Amino acid sequence: MAKNKQSKKLRIATLLLSAIMVVAACSFFITACSSYGNEDDSSTSETRTDTQTFANGNFEYFSDSDGSYRIGSPESWTSSTGSNSSGVSASSSVAKSGIVDTSIDWTEFVNAYNTYNEYKDADDEDKPDPYYTDIDNNYDIPGWDLAKAASGDEDPADDALKTSAKDLNPGTPFAAKEAEDETNGTHVLMLHNYRSNKMGTAARYTSSTITLAAGTAAEISVWVKTSGLTYNDGTPVDGNRGAYIKINSNVGGTSQNPLVVRNIDTSDIPETENNGWEQFTFYINASPYATTTFSVELGLGMQTDGKETNYLEYVQGYAFFDDLKYTVMQSADFDSKISSVPAGQALTLNLEFDSDLEKLDATKVTSNYFSIDLDTTDLNGLSINNNVTIENTKSGKITVQNLSFADELLADYDKDMSRSGRKFTSDFTEANGYASKFIKDFEKFNTLPFGGAPEEILVLYSSHGAPYTATLDSSNVGDLPFELGKDESMLVSFWVKTSDLQSGTGATITVIDGDNETSIGAVDTTTLTTVDLVDDEKKSSKEELEKYEDIFDGWQQCFFFITNSTDEEKTFSLEFSYGPKDFTSSSAISSFMEGYAAFTGFRWQKLTEEEYAIKSTGTYAVEVSLTGSETSVSNTFDDVATTDQTKIKTDIANLKNYTGVYGGSTYVGGTGTSGINENAYAGVINKDYTTADREAGTGYSKDLPWVQTLANAYDIDLTNDGVLNSALWNAAFGDDLTQPLLITNREAQAYGFYANSSTNIAASSFAEITVRMKLSAGATANVYLIDSTDKDFGEKKYTDTLSFSSGISYRYDSKGNVVIKDPDDKDFSSKTDILFYKHSNGLWATAKDYSGDIWYANLANYKKDKDGNLIDSDENIVYYASSEDGVYYRYKTDDGKLEVKVSDFSKAPVDAEKLAQARIQNAATYGLSKQVKNYTEEVSDWIYVRFFIATGDESKDYRLEVWSGDRSGTTTNPAGSFVIFDIVSASYTAMDGTPLSENLEKYAESKGFADSAELLKDYEKDPAKYITADGSNSLVYYNFSLFDDDDYKSFDADRTDDSDPYASYDPSSYSNSVAYFTYNFTSSSTAYYDTYVNFGTYEVSVAASSEDDSTTEDDTTTAPDYNVWLLAASIILAAALIFTLVALLIRKLLANIRKKSVHNKPMYDNKRKRYIRKLKLEEADREEDEGDDVLPDEDEISEEDIYKVDDTDKTDSDDKTVEISSDDDNHEQPVNSDEENK
Repeated sequence: MAKNKQSKKLRIATLLLSAIMVVAACSFFITACSSYGNEDDSSTSETRTDTQTFANGNFEYFSDSDGSYRIGSPESWTSSTGSNSSGVSASSSVAKSGIVDTSIDWTEFVNAYNTYNEYKDADDEDKPDPYYTDIDNNYDIPGWDLAKAASGDEDPADDALKTSAKDLNPGTPFAAKEAEDETNGTHVLMLHNYRSNKMGTAARYTSSTITLAAGTAAEISVWVKTSGLTYNDGTPVDGNRGAYIKINSNVGGTSQNPLVVRNIDTSDIPETENNGWEQFTFYINASPYATTTFSVELGLGMQTDGKETNYLEYVQGYAFFDDLKYTVMQSADFDSKISSVPAGQALTLNLEFDSDLEKLDATKVTSNYFSIDLDTTDLNGLSINNNVTIENTKSGKITVQNLSFADELLADYDKDMSRSGRKFTSDFTEANGYASKFIKDFEKFNTLPFGGAPEEILVLYSSHGAPYTATLDSSNVGDLPFELGKDESMLVSFWVKTSDLQSGTGATITVIDGDNETSIGAVDTTTLTTVDLVDDEKKSSKEELEKYEDIFDGWQQCFFFITNSTDEEKTFSLEFSYGPKDFTSSSAISSFMEGYAAFTGFRWQKLTEEEYAIKSTGTYAVEVSLTGSETSVSNTFDDVATTDQTKIKTDIANLKNYTGVYGGSTYVGGTGTSGINENAYAGVINKDYTTADREAGTGYSKDLPWVQTLANAYDIDLTNDGVLNSALWNAAFGDDLTQPLLITNREAQAYGFYANSSTNIAASSFAEITVRMKLSAGATANVYLIDSTDKDFGEKKYTDTLSFSSGISYRYDSKGNVVIKDPDDKDFSSKTDILFYKHSNGLWATAKDYSGDIWYANLANYKKDKDGNLIDSDENIVYYASSEDGVYYRYKTDDGKLEVKVSDFSKAPVDAEKLAQARIQNAATYGLSKQVKNYTEEVSDWIYVRFFIATGDESKDYRLEVWSGDRSGTTTNPAGSFVIFDIVSASYTAMDGTPLSENLEKYAESKGFADSAELLKDYEKDPAKYITADGSNSLVYYNFSLFDDDDYKSFDADRTDDSDPYASYDPSSYSNSVAYFTYNFTSSSTAYYDTYVNFGTYEVSVAASSEDDSTTEDDTTTAPDYNVWLLAASIILAAALIFTLVALLIRKLLANIRKKSVHNKPMYDNKRKRYIRKLKLEEADREEDEGDDVLPDEDEISEEDIYKVDDTDKTDSDDKTVEISSDDDNHEQPVNSDEENK
């Protein structure tokens, strides 16, 4: 029975184990299904990427606030109110505009509004899904204003609203309303102008900027549909207003007059024609020698020019735009494309004068096709005579013949000469000795816009790497005048191509001007970025795209802009080289590579001053000023405005890159409505028109008010000369200044100039900005570095200066604890001097063993977003705002729950005196500007204002402003005053090289210290007396601490699988450094106002210790994507399963130990055998009927019993062994049941 009981127990355990395994498997299966379901849900919300060449031209990409918006904000388009050239802006429309879906039933807008009102005060968990939050006013419902106007009811019924909204749905040009269109999409851009005064307004969306390469053109088309356009209390539009399309273009950095098609009203277009949509098409031809950029502006209503707001072109109603198509082509195809454009709608760039906007009335055009040609050139071709000479290149006095390996380079010299020179593509054959690779490189030449069979090619062919040079001048080029008269300018253009040089020196092109050389080189065209015609249509297939790649077949266009700045006629020549131009007798042969350089498409043209002013220079477009052997040094504040190239010869002129405005103007963040460049006595003047030998008809008359102001200030009589003469010029400006900025005041006023573009100081770099000035008696001048960082929509830009703000900093020990004494102080005690303990969650508490619910950190240096959250430098939320004053939360879960309360150190219940001891210094904030006053009765000498700026891990964007008075208009200069400005070239390339150290030592001495080291010690005792210093000299040291930085995000290992990003942070690697220092001093009668700013002392990126330093920390606690209860049940079952398995294994192991003698097939000796026989005899004597087999069971004989045999029984055979075989698992048992029971 024992055996049966054991088997029965085993069967029960097996059944139990099987049941557990089945339940566990089911649980895991259910859990897996639950997890799979979650993964499937998350995978459906994928982020699409816009691959259109013209970003978001189809208006299918937008932000809808995670599905809570019905009207999305378009990506790559910027919304704004309409404004004019005087800076006057229209009022904002109160109704929302953006991207809408035409495939839905627009009654949903009404439903969304009703649902919003019903649940707006409900808790989040009670709100329905979806729940739209953008339709939060009745006027946001598309069609509400139309229903209101039709019914005369201020609050139309839902049925009327739904009917109006449904009717307003414009569909698309390709699909009816409420219809899907997978090919073209169903979203359109909606502009909805609504003002309660019923006058309407002006609104617009502006695209991102597109750059057109030289030699290319573009075609742009866009669809428009309008609805319900009214003005002046509901009056239908009458052709004097409507929607508009504007093409803004910029050539050579100068904005050109835009092309505007206005007064678009499609109400008369039948719905049967493209669902009432109308298409407009524009062609743009790029400038061949200046950078061309353009953007598209789509608007409804316009702000008429003038200095005051008016409603003349305001519109109330709707404009829809869709499917903006962008196609690029070669400039050669532009003329054929515009052949059907009416003459009055084909516009050209006009540089002669500043005309009004090129506005075309959509109600009066004869077709919907328009063009603007930005190519103003009329280039002349030139021919090269066959006698052009090819020579070995010289490097000083050294030629190839001086090199030890000259024979190797010149092995095929004669053949090189025959293959070089003036050639045509017909010459490029193997019979003429050209390599097959060379011939292949010219296969497409005859199809290029600058090529063709008759086009001459200047070839420099080098079989073994010898450098060759060809010179073009009047002796071998008959068409190009290699001379320029006084003040003449010329454009010289050509194309270059080289072989694959494998890092060797390619082509170099040089203008030779006496002893002066100006070069383009060394060019290896095989490494250059190719010009590709890429648009969405050409992306349709790989084959189609490849057809338009590298449209110039590896050729690079180059330009020389040559001007004669002397008073005499000057000549020049052009030198074309292949291979190194600078080598020595010790140069290595590896510097000389076999290959070729080819030049073609030679063109030239004399340029007007206006044309020359828009040039773009760069690597392959170089400006050359002919001076002969002279070296001219001149300083200029800025170039002359394109429109004032002639005016500057007789009067003060406007600037090209700066704009003049009055103090307090809207252009500088004020409220004044004055226009631009309105002070007729402020601008640039030029020294050339003050000399005795100036150009006839030029000069600044003594009767000009600004000339009189200067003459009176310097007491110089101009009666004899009648004009501003050299004597007055040198007294006021100095002989070295060619074109200064002068601001004179005929009345008490503040007037200044701001840069038209921003300047970027890259992260971890250095910049010096130096402006010098002269001030009349009693005058005040200001220099500002205005922060030009992009603002959020609706916020004013250009209102504040760049600012230094080091923030509040605390004292920490090596473990991150906040302490009240320097840890290196001999009196420091970790028991009494720790104020806040840093815990493993990256936050601080007032005790080492802390159990409270609120933690602490330095929150003072974080900025706030519009919702009051604390954000880092990248505007990511670090701490979430709460309804409790001064309390924030570190984490926010996916379901919106806020976790881990945090307050600032200053809110902690600690001793105020100790908190003050722990704080190293309070925040120090300074704007980067400088005010200079002349307190004397004389005109000042030159005063230099210098800013030395070193950036940290963030770049800086600023625009320079210079002012007579101040930008707010509060400080004015009196009538008869003036200020002269000049921009001085930078002298330093790094902060270490500046006069900072020298001036800091001088400052220390002025404070009574032996050196700056003693100054620092005193500073550390009381920083406030230096930080709050007035006026002339302020000093801020800063010792960076990660825990005071606005990019610090507390790390809690329990909330993430990531490694600690601050594990490698070492506080000892940072020390006190000069962060901000202003110092005014005088040297050799010249005054200097210096400002040193090192943002790098506190804008620091602490290297992460993880492998991927670029990973952005996610502060949101992610809820698990599985069923927690199912997982818990599975874990319990799995534990039970493991426990059962272990128990059974142990039981089995114990049984095996008991059965070891049988299961392990033991080897028995003769002693054991004799003993067993003896036992058999004893058993046989028993009178019990026990069957034939009398051997006892294995578990009844112990090893000890077996070996209790007298040693005398041992025989020689004792050493022999006998193997007793047994079946490991089926050992034979006695047949007799009674024996089994025993």
